[in-house]
Amino acid sequence: MALSAKFIRAQLELLKPLLERLELESARKGQARVGELMQFLHRRDVVVRQHAFGDFPGAWVLPRDKRRQGVILYLHGGGFTCGDLDYALGFGST
Repeated sequence: MALSAKFIRAQLELLKPLLERLELESARKGQARVGELMQFLHRRDVVVRQHAFGDFPGAWVLPRDKRRQGVILYLHGGGFTCGDLDYALGFGST
């Protein structure tokens, strides 16, 4: 695991008790910021292309390194309790 991923994971563990006490809207905003930070850290590694899938937003996260093979399909669990598309893009970028 890369150092940046270990750092983010450690920060999330520290923030978890605080997030559990927040109102849902505040927790969502905080998690969206974490996703934005993760996207920022990996901005040189991937290209993000927004894509509308009918009634919901989505995105393709493509590696810049053309030698990378394979695909990961990330499907949100359906309940909006842990971040929005930015949050998911942060993890997709990683």
